[in-house]
Amino acid sequence: MQDLRGKTAWITGAGSGIGEATALAFAAAGMHLVLSGRRAAELERVASACRASGSGSVRCAPLDIAQADAVQAVATSIAAQEGRLDILVNSAGINVPRRNWKHVSRQGWDDVIAIDLNGAFYACHAVLPLMRTQRDGLRVNVSSWAGRHVGALTGPAYSAAKFGLNAMTESLNVENGIYGIRATSVM
Repeated sequence: MQDLRGKTAWITGAGSGIGEATALAFAAAGMHLVLSGRRAAELERVASACRASGSGSVRCAPLDIAQADAVQAVATSIAAQEGRLDILVNSAGINVPRRNWKHVSRQGWDDVIAIDLNGAFYACHAVLPLMRTQRDGLRVNVSSWAGRHVGALTGPAYSAAKFGLNAMTESLNVENGIYGIRATSVM
């Protein structure tokens, strides 16, 4: 297994769930972390727990992943402050309570696609130049089994977003493997 000490990771959706667990695991491995999410207080709570584990540096960069300019600003700050990015983990994601065809609204559809698919694209796109310059980098896109198998439980917006995320991940590998950049979807 590769030694992660001293490497840098940016985790979106780091304030809870899979993003939080990833941040804690990476901190325990000695990585430098940039934590993003919409809720600054939750990010600070996770950052404190990461610092307590004796990791490398940890900083919070609150943002709404659905805002392309905000995502680009964080990617730019990573290039300037950390100087490199070894791993991007796209963990930010939502689903809406009223998600089935019978109940889903256009706004619900738009919200899920904006965060689960567009936000992941914005982050991948924003760090691509840095990773190409480094000729190295890993992108981990947190997907779902709903991105491979459609079911009524998750609803059409979530399934569409996760199918799209999986296709985007594959296209990253096809076009960027020659730069030493890898991508994977975790379902």
